[in-house]
Amino acid sequence: MSPLAAALVTGATDGIGRATARRLAGLVDTLLIHGKRPAALEELARELAPANPGTTVVPLLADFTDLAQVEGLADAVLNRLEKLDLLINNAAIPGGQPGSSSRDGHEPAFQVNYLAPVLLTARLFGALNRGEAGKIVNLSCAQHRSVRFAWPNMWPAVAQHPKVAYARSKLALAVHTCSLAAALDGTDMSAVSVDPGAIETKLLRATFGFSGAPPAAGADHVLHAATTRQDVNGVYFEGKRRVRPAQDALRRDAQFQLDAVTMRLLSLRPPWTSSA
Repeated sequence: MSPLAAALVTGATDGIGRATARRLAGLVDTLLIHGKRPAALEELARELAPANPGTTVVPLLADFTDLAQVEGLADAVLNRLEKLDLLINNAAIPGGQPGSSSRDGHEPAFQVNYLAPVLLTARLFGALNRGEAGKIVNLSCAQHRSVRFAWPNMWPAVAQHPKVAYARSKLALAVHTCSLAAALDGTDMSAVSVDPGAIETKLLRATFGFSGAPPAAGADHVLHAATTRQDVNGVYFEGKRRVRPAQDALRRDAQFQLDAVTMRLLSLRPPWTSSA
């Protein structure tokens, strides 16, 4: 990775995101770190900045359960930078209890884990496209294989188990990443998915009730996906191995269907459709 690169890590105040931010600091010229808790965000910035004097650390606050704040985060990035080389969509939450919803009326995990990163990617796409080889890294999870893409049940407007809600949000992100990668084929940009493994995080304990490997191990896998110079557009990394995602993620009909509904809900015209 170029030492002059600019990178944004969402969900940087805990777990894998925090470990990834620590690894990136010193490797990039400008590191933008996102979090939803002001105190934790400022604490991380105070930790990273003195230890990495060659990196400008920029803390950015936003709560992804409110899509207006996702828009505000994108505006803050664009006001700061003309180009962005790396976007790591790491922020995620467990599935909400049946019947719960975000401020925008969506199942919380579906909004935070899927709608928010799609919206952020779309709003920052122009800045990513101005980089030498802009890369989007979406964090996945093995649980995306535990559910099937089936409409209308895919869209979590009905009560469902929190584990199912979480898995569906990650399947949606996997489907989207494959669709986005197809649109970027032949360009200098790339989109990849990475399953960092079972890592000791608040989300892992809250969703599955067991512990995992240290967050630094997950960050190592994320950084591998983010910094490898090989042609990786559309690759699904499981750790550092290239594997196939769930078959549903590769279905073009599923990709088209999800894209259409997503863009309608977000009131967006996908900017990547004109990049190929």
